[in-house]
Amino acid sequence: MRGVFELIAALALAVMLGVSTVGCDSCEQSAPPPQRPGQPGQPGQPPGYPQEGQQGSTGLKQPQISDADLAKVAAANVAIAEITQEFQQSVQQTQGADERQRLEVGANQRILQAIANAGLDVQTYNFITEQVRKDEELSRKLMEFEEQAKSSQ
Repeated sequence: MRGVFELIAALALAVMLGVSTVGCDSCEQSAPPPQRPGQPGQPGQPPGYPQEGQQGSTGLKQPQISDADLAKVAAANVAIAEITQEFQQSVQQTQGADERQRLEVGANQRILQAIANAGLDVQTYNFITEQVRKDEELSRKLMEFEEQAKSSQ
């Protein structure tokens, strides 16, 4: 499950940055490393979340992510996992680079739509997934919400 989550996060980040994820092995070496939301040069944190390192209203350095927001990310992740699986199957059946690029653009658009359909913007989605990677308890909660989302389909 962790591998799927990392793939989903990478695809969402690629969508946000407008980076191609297929057919470019050297892209990661030449592109500057992506900055996390809230770093200089990036838009601020999503509304309602303190800047990294800033204390929130609870006095904790880690922002409090609500169960409602985790449920939204879980719903997006379930949809994105399906999109990713369909994309991988389609790419395996494709020979040409142009067709792969077309499939990738379509998958990226569908991922953006899945995030929006879950009630999130990409910045908030990426922020929450970054926090989940840092916090085992959030990760456990997210997995529970993903299981609930899968069973309600």
